[in-house]
Amino acid sequence: MLPRTTSEPLQPDQKLRRRLSTRGELALAVLPTGTILLVMAFIEVLSTQRLLFASLASSAFLIYLDPHHASNGVRTLVLAQVSAALNSARLFAYLAVLASSGCAGHGVPHVAPDESLPHTSWEIRSGSEGDPDFICGSARPGQPCVLEAMTEKSRTLATVQLFVHAAAQRTSYVGFMRASFFEGEVGGRLGEVNATVNPGSRPVATTVVGRVTSKPGSYTLTISVDAAQGGGANPVHISDEVPVVVR
Repeated sequence: MLPRTTSEPLQPDQKLRRRLSTRGELALAVLPTGTILLVMAFIEVLSTQRLLFASLASSAFLIYLDPHHASNGVRTLVLAQVSAALNSARLFAYLAVLASSGCAGHGVPHVAPDESLPHTSWEIRSGSEGDPDFICGSARPGQPCVLEAMTEKSRTLATVQLFVHAAAQRTSYVGFMRASFFEGEVGGRLGEVNATVNPGSRPVATTVVGRVTSKPGSYTLTISVDAAQGGGANPVHISDEVPVVVR
């Protein structure tokens, strides 16, 4: 058996510690196991950042393996875990700031549109066709677009809407939107835009509904529209590439 406190590497003929009875081994394993289960439950309820305290699992294993080792001292463990948690929190806070500074997660600063000029907006919803849940949209910049992949037991429906808005003059919009994350669509499902909006009128929507692909990955919602005011010969081109994640 090793001395009570050691930081020396093991020799080939050394044992980690004297083996206890079955009851003693179970008692020794209860505390680190309970600690990990409690922390994981806490993280599951309050956050999705499971990696934030992942180092606790390795520490718990080392405590069980050799409780007398110098690296398992209370001071060492407290300093190590607190430092790891603080550094992880700083990293996630920094990433959150970067994400919130972009528009819909694709790095373009969000600027409110000039309502006197031609402009569009979009949103993605998921769920039943009658009352789908809002997932993301141009009205909420910085909110990531994440959809659940279709499975054999669950077929996820997604609704994509592109709105063309009124401007100071009568405006004709012609173009398309393409959603690459729908099942069974080569190159993505296409929604054609061909609408004329008078000043003061409500937005006109182009809607595409389909089943989300069963293949997790990164996809896009592509928007490409030409807007001509008052029958003008020089239309304004409006385009966007929105990243969508299927998990």
